[in-house]
Amino acid sequence: MELSPDLRHHVSEVLRSNSGRCTWTVPPNVRREARAEAERFERLCRPIEHSELEKWMSFAFSLPGAPPPDQRKKAQAIAALYGAVCNVPSMAFDQHAKTRASRQWKWWPTPASLYEVVRDKERELYSTLGALRQIVSAPKPRAVESDMPRGPYPEPGRAFSDLRSKISLGTGGA
Repeated sequence: MELSPDLRHHVSEVLRSNSGRCTWTVPPNVRREARAEAERFERLCRPIEHSELEKWMSFAFSLPGAPPPDQRKKAQAIAALYGAVCNVPSMAFDQHAKTRASRQWKWWPTPASLYEVVRDKERELYSTLGALRQIVSAPKPRAVESDMPRGPYPEPGRAFSDLRSKISLGTGGA
């Protein structure tokens, strides 16, 4: 995921804040980028499919305790694992998780040990998605004085100076 430095700064600030909320104003360009990235993240955080898990787990079929090559038993073993991770984003099953699993597992994994391998990445993905959503819904910047429409009223400074001159001339007071 490649975020602009501005957006990356806002995401890290949201993740660092105690409330997990973006309570400061966000520039419009950062808000637009956050909206686009949040939509992209929504698509990327789709849950892993059964067939994807089976393919990802292929390296583990050589471990002791792995199911025999019988297709039915293999499918049952994958189904048991899938139940523990069926809601985990497919992005969590990356090469880093596979490397970590290869180092940790000496036997065919339990559902809990499979989830343990992808849990940190899952949390990172959902935290970033939540931060992007917070940035999108952050307070909008207020209009600065130069952007405010001018009405038929005189500028505040001028009205005050006019009043002061009337008071000093004795034409406007009590």
